[in-house]
Amino acid sequence: MKTKILFTVVVVSILSISSTTKNLPTKDVYWIHGMGGDKTSLSEMDNYFINRYRYINYRPEYSTSDGIYGSSRNLYSKLNSANASQKSIFIAHSMGGVNSRALLDEHPEYYGGIITLATPHNGAPVAANLDNGKFDEFSKGLNNKGLSGPESEALLLTAGFIDPTGISIIRVLVGSARLYLKDALGDLINKGIRKQAMDAMGSNTTKNALKPNSNDLQKLNRKSLSIPNIAIWGNEDYPTFTRFISSRKTKSDSEFVILINKIRDASKARMKWHEVHKWLNPFFAGAHKRLESDWRESYQYWNGQFQNASNDLIGANVVRYRTVYYDDYECRPAPDKYGVYLNPDGSTSRGSLPAEDLCRLVRKSKQVPYNVTLPNDGLLPDDTQKAMPGCDLKIEARHCNHDEMKYDPRVRNIINNIFKGDYQAPEDEEFFELTKKY
Repeated sequence: MKTKILFTVVVVSILSISSTTKNLPTKDVYWIHGMGGDKTSLSEMDNYFINRYRYINYRPEYSTSDGIYGSSRNLYSKLNSANASQKSIFIAHSMGGVNSRALLDEHPEYYGGIITLATPHNGAPVAANLDNGKFDEFSKGLNNKGLSGPESEALLLTAGFIDPTGISIIRVLVGSARLYLKDALGDLINKGIRKQAMDAMGSNTTKNALKPNSNDLQKLNRKSLSIPNIAIWGNEDYPTFTRFISSRKTKSDSEFVILINKIRDASKARMKWHEVHKWLNPFFAGAHKRLESDWRESYQYWNGQFQNASNDLIGANVVRYRTVYYDDYECRPAPDKYGVYLNPDGSTSRGSLPAEDLCRLVRKSKQVPYNVTLPNDGLLPDDTQKAMPGCDLKIEARHCNHDEMKYDPRVRNIINNIFKGDYQAPEDEEFFELTKKY
């Protein structure tokens, strides 16, 4: 009897679970890559979920070099054969998010919900900084400060040891050569980093489209999304920019950080070495003193200035304003030649007035600027990642940089919770919820 009851309970439980999952339709899930990506960009995410949930997966590959709306049309051409519909979910990384939104703007029948991963909904400040001089400042800082010690070690040391007094023509010539080589090296650094950035952008058309307040973005942001939507934004640990570059190059967010720390420690060691030897070897004190100064500049750059310059480059360092209240005396204007005072209400008074009528204590306020570094993923500040018009839900992916948003387990866990229905906004009902395979 007990066995029959237990069997009945198990059967009823299984049927009840099945009945709740049968109501969820099988959806199409489109994994949309970002700038310069391909169909493998989000393959790790897709491969993980396709084995756990029932959905039809698509990973279209399209060109992102034609701006936002041009790229969205490239994407559209890849979706015709895929038969996208209003039951489709788009999961888009970076620029893929604004491209997908542009697709919705022109073809609203093509999908029903979108999840963006580290998308520049209000543009990418770094795109504007490629043209407004900030990028050149970044390159100059890297050359003039970050490489100051090594350059001096290679050239100034030679000149200093040839003539520690600093008056010979040889030292003048070597010093001039140092300045020439420094400028040449700076030009190479600027061109090299700029080429890397432009290769990532793909074209000037895309760079200009991704600038904040570009025509494409203004058109895209005029109206709020009318479909279920979720923005997942990255917030990486310090140093954010260094971790992003490391992930992009090695898929480990710590390798480049370790390299920068080694450069910093080596700069400090050389600085200390010359600091000691300028006293131990007075004959070469001039050379050691100059080298100590240049290595100190390199050390300070790699010890914090590099990250601050990087935050400037990606637009994470911004100026905010706060209201400050203070007390101040407000006094009447001096009387005219006839002894007439002008009252606050516009009337006039004649003759001598009590002191309390001449001046009064009033409460005033003013806007005071202050600097703040916005949370960011190493490439995009948080405000642009969260700026999808009419966004139903904004979820932070902690400890994730821009590149890691494509594959990091922490982002995967967030999407998994969305698919399970744990992150539903009231307007979404059960749109993003999928049926589990097991």
